[in-house]
Amino acid sequence: MARSDEEYAELAARHGYGEDLNPRQTLNRQTGKSRQDEFSEIGVKSQTDAKNLCAEIRKSEDTSCFRAPDGREVYANDRLKALHYSNEQNPEKSTIFPNNDLTREPVERLNDIAQAERDRAKEQGIDAPCVVRPGGSKALEQDRPAATKSVEVDRTAESTGTASRPRDQEQVLKEAQDQQRETPDQELSPDQRRAALHEASAAVEKDQTALKDAQENEPDDQRKEQIALKANIEKADFDRHAAPERAELAIEENGPQSIDVLKAKREGREAEAVYEQGVADWHKNSVRDSEYERYDDKWSKEAEIAEEREANSNETQAEKDAALDRQFDASASKSFGHDR
Repeated sequence: MARSDEEYAELAARHGYGEDLNPRQTLNRQTGKSRQDEFSEIGVKSQTDAKNLCAEIRKSEDTSCFRAPDGREVYANDRLKALHYSNEQNPEKSTIFPNNDLTREPVERLNDIAQAERDRAKEQGIDAPCVVRPGGSKALEQDRPAATKSVEVDRTAESTGTASRPRDQEQVLKEAQDQQRETPDQELSPDQRRAALHEASAAVEKDQTALKDAQENEPDDQRKEQIALKANIEKADFDRHAAPERAELAIEENGPQSIDVLKAKREGREAEAVYEQGVADWHKNSVRDSEYERYDDKWSKEAEIAEEREANSNETQAEKDAALDRQFDASASKSFGHDR
């Protein structure tokens, strides 16, 4: 259910300024000032002031704003020297904060944030332009239904295996970490990092379940194989990116030589090997099956080499198959443990 500007302002003030009129004392590493000091500089000295400021940002015609593919709405106002986030799916995480970048005005920062969202959407294959518009919350009315539908349709297609290639799983962890931040440049605490890792792992598990269901319901055997390979690549891709985060958290808890640290590092190496072999198999299959969309530069070149060799070969199909296996298996074995 859509909330009013006043409701979002109330939630944002509570989250951004603090409960019981006590502002959060988080020290900004860039400015060396507390959140309370930064708010005071723009005339905000209470939670009520923060609420009124947020309401004005949302309603002002000189406010610039955009809607991100995941549903978050981001607002900035140079005159009011502040930025504001809201989200229909998670309204309690709405927030407001002063402009804490001394080198850039709020609207300049907003354009940077919007460009980052466009890049992320492009990587995920989401058709969501993230257009920065003037005019506050009213300017985003036309975006709300279309943007929400775009994300839902795209994620459903990807999770059921109808996408033509595996998704980049590094983004899953980054998005979960971004959800923990109150400001774009906030350094996460260990507890926030653990929460982000937990949320990201849950999202990956949900995708894996959807892929397993899609595989079981797929009548075509070749398509079943493709969905299974896609699931394997995505799981390994996430694990290889999550392993360093798990290791760092374990170091903070138990020291660099603890069992949990060694386990996380071992799991990272194993995931890297599984991922590399999976991507190799995917591109090997692309030599014979156009349903396997190529997406990795190194392995796409291997596939092109194989196609050229087979085009100029008089070998039997069995001999071509054996040569193809040898080529990709040898290349994959050289890549294990190597950062690509």
